[in-house]
Amino acid sequence: MTKTIQSNSNSNSKSNSNSKSKSKSKSSTKLLNRDIKDTEVNIYNIASHKGLKGEIDTRLLTKNGRIQIAKDIKKSGMITSAIQQIVNTDRTELKDFFSEVDKLHKTDEAVTAKIANNPKLAKALTDPNLTPTQKQQLATELVSSVMVELGYTQAVDIKLIADSQDNRKGHYGEDNNIYLNDANLNNTKDLATTLGHETSHAIDNQDPSINTNPQNNTSKADNEIYAQNYGDDFSDYVEFASENYGDGNLADTNNNNLGNTPAEIQRNQKLINNNNQDYARIDKSKGEDLCSGTNCYGKATQKDLKNLLPIQM
Repeated sequence: MTKTIQSNSNSNSKSNSNSKSKSKSKSSTKLLNRDIKDTEVNIYNIASHKGLKGEIDTRLLTKNGRIQIAKDIKKSGMITSAIQQIVNTDRTELKDFFSEVDKLHKTDEAVTAKIANNPKLAKALTDPNLTPTQKQQLATELVSSVMVELGYTQAVDIKLIADSQDNRKGHYGEDNNIYLNDANLNNTKDLATTLGHETSHAIDNQDPSINTNPQNNTSKADNEIYAQNYGDDFSDYVEFASENYGDGNLADTNNNNLGNTPAEIQRNQKLINNNNQDYARIDKSKGEDLCSGTNCYGKATQKDLKNLLPIQM
């Protein structure tokens, strides 16, 4: 009789243990799904002109309301972008989801604040006739605001070059400078995308612990995909801020203007020449380029979504 009771007790104990283990696993999944849902904003359904609950969104009636709707959609898009980084690269995993969303949120906040509070910068973003000096200043202000917001203190210099024989749009050099090739930048959106891409490499380089720097553990192709995704998001945030808090649409052309007076032209040409010399001196193999083609660095690893913990959005 005693043995039977002990056996049942052990059996019940194992059953309870397995049950708790399964319960804990399900609980963890539910908590993650709940947290992700809590991160989402109420998305406006453009197709039906209704909110998610079916009512008419009264924010449509005012300009500020419409901006808020667009902002909500943009914020929700950060969730999609974070998942894209996790799915398409090996440098990020599911555990990085919230930090990736936070990184995009801070990038957006920094860019928006800088453009909204700097009329000169806001106007420059819409001007297709910027000089090299003005472009460098524009790029420096955007990058410095983002890196400070993300907690990186080491200054990164932006240098505008002009080399039609070099197919790079941008390069993050071994000298910790970001080089933008004005000869290959078609418009301000192109400039912003390239700037965001190279900023991603600059951020990686300033990881506080070299042992945890993602660049040490991932392929060059992975880092290029990650940087390109970040660059696309970066330029989207610049564009949104310019249209809604700045002076309007980003300039859709680049006139490669050196200036309006002989003295200004001479000054800007000297700037380009000096930057070109600096660019020529660095070892490009030790830096990071903007990957403008699908085969720039080989085929990147594509992680399978089904291997990730299911996320029900």
